[in-house]
Formats: sequence, C-alpha cells, structure tokens
Amino acid sequence: MRQRVRWLCLMLSLLTAMAADRVVVVVPDDAEPAAGEYRTVEAAVELVRQERQRNGRTTAIIELRGGRHALSRTLVLTGSDSGLTIRARDGERAVVSGARALTNWSRVPGRPGVWQVEIPEVRDGSWRFRQLFLDGVRQPRARTPNDGFFRATGRLGTGSPITLPFRRGDLLPEWGNSRDAELILLMKWTDLHVPILGVELEKGVASLPGGPRADWMDEPDARYWVENVPEALDAPGEWTLERATGRLVWWPPAGVDPNRARVTAPVLSTWVRIQGDPATGGVVRDIRFAGITFSEADYEMPEQGLISPQAAVDIRGAFRATHATGGIIEACRFVGAGGYGLELGQGCQNWRVVGNEFLELGAGGVRLGEPGDRTASGPDANHGHAITDNTLRGMGRIFAPAVGLLVFHSGTNRIAYNAISDLYYTAISVGWNWGYQETPCRANVIENNRVEQVGQG
Repeated sequence: MRQRVRWLCLMLSLLTAMAADRVVVVVPDDAEPAAGEYRTVEAAVELVRQERQRNGRTTAIIELRGGRHALSRTLVLTGSDSGLTIRARDGERAVVSGARALTNWSRVPGRPGVWQVEIPEVRDGSWRFRQLFLDGVRQPRARTPNDGFFRATGRLGTGSPITLPFRRGDLLPEWGNSRDAELILLMKWTDLHVPILGVELEKGVASLPGGPRADWMDEPDARYWVENVPEALDAPGEWTLERATGRLVWWPPAGVDPNRARVTAPVLSTWVRIQGDPATGGVVRDIRFAGITFSEADYEMPEQGLISPQAAVDIRGAFRATHATGGIIEACRFVGAGGYGLELGQGCQNWRVVGNEFLELGAGGVRLGEPGDRTASGPDANHGHAITDNTLRGMGRIFAPAVGLLVFHSGTNRIAYNAISDLYYTAISVGWNWGYQETPCRANVIENNRVEQVGQG
C-alpha cells in the first residue's frame, strides 16, 4: 500500500512538473545575467524554441526584469511560438526599446548650447533615422516656422511634379533637390511628407514629387512647413541630420549634457512581428504580452516621400500581427512609435487588448484589419477582437491624419471603455468602403468610450 502511495505521489509530482510553465528570465542591458538567466529577449525566445523541439512543451513564460531591453532586430514570432507568454516581472518596469544610444558628443564651435555627433552608419547609408529621443521623450526635428504654418499663395498644381506656389522668403533655393530637407503639407484629410525637387524664386514656385487627384489639391492656401534644414535649427530641443556627412546636430533642452543623458535614435520601425502562415498550418495561437513598455520605434519613408490618402493608411504598426488568433495584450505601454502603435492585420482573430496605454505616437493607436480585404474569409478574415479599457493619448504627432482606433474590414469586435484624446483627426473610424458593396465590417459594438480633444486643426 505504501509503495503504491509513493508511486502515486511520484506520478503526481512528475505531472505537476510537466504542467508547470517553464520560466526563462531576461536581465536588462546594464545587468550581468546570473546562472539560468539570459541577456536578450531574442536569446530567450530561441532557448524556448529549442526546448520545445526536445520535450514538446506547448507553453512557456519569458519574464523580463525591470530596466531597458534594447532590440537589435525586430522580434519575429511564428506558429512554432504559439502559447508563449512574454511579460514583465511583477512590480518591475521592463522597457523593450527599438533605439540605440548615441555617445561621444562634442560642442559645435561658435554655437553655445549646440552639440554634434558624427555617425558613420548614417554617412555610409546603412542607418537613417527620423526621430531622436531624450530619456524616451521625442525631440522635435528642426522645422520652420517653429509655430504655425507657411501658406501656399494659391492652389497647388495637379500635374507631376506637383507645383507649390509660395511666398517669397518662406523657401530657400538650397532646399531644392536636398537629400535632407522634407516638406510636410496638410490638405483636407491628407498629408504630404516629401522632398523638395526644386525652388524657383523668380516664379515663386516649388516642385514636389507625385501627382495626386485634383480634388485633393482644391485648397488655395494649404498649410505646410519644412523640416531637417540647418536654417531651422533655432530653438532648444531641435535637431538635424545630414546624411552626406553623418552629422547629427542637436540643441538640447537647457541643462542637458548629451554625454551624461540617455540620448537615443531608433534602429527599428517594428518592435514585434507576429507572423503566421495558414498555408502550412502555422497560425500563431495564444501569444500573450503583459506589463511591458514598448518604446522608441521609427517609421519608414520612401525616397520619393509619402502622400497619404487618408487616415495615415500607409503607415503600419510598430507591434504588428498577421494570421494570429487568441492573442492577449494587457497592461502594456506603447510609447514613441513613429507609426501606429498596434496593428492586428490579415488573419488576426479573437484578440484581447485590455488595459494598455498608447502614448505620443507618430500615427494612431490601434488598427484592425486591412483596407483591401473586403472579401477576406476563413483564415484570412479579421474579426472578434475585444479592445477595452485602454488609454490612447497624444497621437498623430508625425502623421496628423491618423486615427486613434482604426477599423478597416473587420467585424464582430467590441470597442468599449477606452479613453481617446489629443489628436488631430478622428478618434474612432470603422469601415473602409465607398459605396454599398458587401463588407465584413459589421456587428461591431462601440460603447462607453470617452473621446475628447479631437479634430484639433
């Protein structure tokens, strides 16, 4: 009898051990791992994959200790990572960053308070960034005018290139055909982020790449400004980047020594990419993220610039999933992304996004579905998400037409008890269709959301 009891106890102990989740601990960048701990998130994910291949375990936990965890590349999760939880240790603030520290600053001769650093990777073309952060806070790229806007003196031309009539003194000839200058123009529900092809002072006309629809151009006094030109660096916080020399020039806020502060520039535009493959049965299932701050990610921009048709639709999420079901994101923070914070795209179904913060984002907070998937069904369909109890604040900081919570062709979602504030266009937008075709964007419940400070000019 006693031998049978011992045998039963041994079996129960083995079963309990098998059922318990494997916990893999990752230390922050400035700490040395103890025995059994790991230095990077990527290394921990690879360890879990190898262990699963050996023992067939279906669940595991990666626990991040408090501190900064800089990613050297986008964290990519696939169907083989289903069941994985990545979380911050209870009571500790773990920050996953897409940025790299900038060091070895020197003062700019003859310009009190202005500093510079040369970055070889920028000079050789292997790194180009469009944001700068001080302790995780986005610094303004040098712009002119500092406040308000320049105004076009008439309607823009609708040919290619686009012609912009400007007031004498607003644009300088040397900004034409510059690799660094960028003109940002607001018109109706769109924005243009484009280089300046040429400036003709005598005619008072600048040339911009592209040739959008004529109805977009129907504003006689469109607002615009110019960024990343040395003449615009005239206020604390502002910075410029010269690609030919790799020279970054920054006027930090009063009292900040960049050699003693944490100054970073993003190397990634995407923190996390969850990527299933339904063709091989590799849908990602039951991924969970909890308690993590995702900070500092860039945005991508073609050489010819970007003319966004509406809602910053071409700007993707810095945390992006496709063909993934049953995921959970809770009590996380998404801060300082250059685009949208979170994107649940094609084939994402039945996610829970609960109790998160989306703050100071270049575009919007959350986007669901895809704009072109009106007939998507089966594993490609997007539906069934619960987006509740989140705070979305301070959006459209780079792409003003972005939407706080944007739903394309996605149905049966519940969007409730979210606080959405401080943006320039729309807080919640549902549907992406012109006309009366069938669309899967139906049976969405939108209730009890608090919306304020939208449509701010």
